[in-house]
Amino acid sequence: MSVDLGGIGKGYAVDMAFEMVRRSGVNAAMLDLGGNIRVLGQADSGTNWTIGVRNPFEREQMLGKIALPNGMAVATSGNYERFVEMGGRRYSHIIDPRTGYPVEGMAGVTVVAPDASMSDALSTGLFVLGSQASLDVLKSLPGAEALFIPDRARIEIWLTAGMERLFVPHPESASSVKILPANTNK
Repeated sequence: MSVDLGGIGKGYAVDMAFEMVRRSGVNAAMLDLGGNIRVLGQADSGTNWTIGVRNPFEREQMLGKIALPNGMAVATSGNYERFVEMGGRRYSHIIDPRTGYPVEGMAGVTVVAPDASMSDALSTGLFVLGSQASLDVLKSLPGAEALFIPDRARIEIWLTAGMERLFVPHPESASSVKILPANTNK
């Protein structure tokens, strides 16, 4: 077993690069370090930058795209890039610290946040918590929104209310989109 900083390290590096680029006078850029992305300004078309959300079960298929406003960041954690198979079963590389075992139940979590360190850390943390338990965390972090894909045979795309405004599903994925109910536990 080993520990790496994959849960926050790339996001932090993107934030440092973002600040250097911004201070140097660049008006528009997309910084991407291993899928941890932060944008500055707008795309060439004068619109928000967009990134694709990949189907964790079909490598070549996109489920939709997310529009990223100026300064925002996005990161995804999933069980489909880094995993181990044993006895015909796939185990995620993300370990639930409460149990010491690989996380089960989530295929992917994508988080949009005001900076890349936050989106990177949250995508991993929310992957562990799952969609319902994540709502309290997200409620306490203004500007952070999430997209959850449960690890089920039939694809489901669960969005927080704020992510609904940023995510545009591909037509073949539109019927799979569901909005998470507001958490009323507090």
